[in-house]
Amino acid sequence: MAAFALVVFVFPGACLARHVNQDCGSVFCGSLNISSPFRLKNQPPHCGHRRYEVECDKNNRTTLVLRGGKFLVEEIFYENYTMLVVDAGLDMDDCNSLPLSSAYYYYSYCEKPIQLYPYDNLSLMYVVNCTKPIESALYISASRCRVNSNASSYFYFLDIRTPPSDLSQSFTLEAEVPIRVHNISGMSTLAIYNKLSQGVFLEWRPEYYLKEIR
Repeated sequence: MAAFALVVFVFPGACLARHVNQDCGSVFCGSLNISSPFRLKNQPPHCGHRRYEVECDKNNRTTLVLRGGKFLVEEIFYENYTMLVVDAGLDMDDCNSLPLSSAYYYYSYCEKPIQLYPYDNLSLMYVVNCTKPIESALYISASRCRVNSNASSYFYFLDIRTPPSDLSQSFTLEAEVPIRVHNISGMSTLAIYNKLSQGVFLEWRPEYYLKEIR
């Protein structure tokens, strides 16, 4: 009994607690069908799975918050456990908007068990914030607006496989952004944004929730 009490004290329950989840049928956010294991934030707590919670915003868009940022859910493919998402901060009509939501091929314990779908035509790129302009073909401007010559920040896209020797000492890493190309080398700023607007696929694993839903 003492050993059990110690475990509870060290790991206070949020991730370890198990509770029964129910399939409460389908609800809609706009035209998007939200079904088990997903649940809307305003549904009763027993519906769906709490680790697959999404929100329906005031514009009837489904949003998914992961540790790397917020995504708009464009489609959910329940038959193969994937979804198509787009960075919620990306606005193709606003040249000041930047893709700043990261996504990963893995997830850590206690967060939503949703990760990048590992298909061939996918890579990651850095979004970096530099204190001065970088004159290198490896650094692709992330700015669609005219950049003031006196600006204090210069944003660039940088392929994640860039050798350490080519990394500038004057940048801050803002995000690791997935994009549906093998790599961004030689791409223009506009071409990168067009690819980003097409979104990427995420996957979830049914074995993590089926045993808990009745």
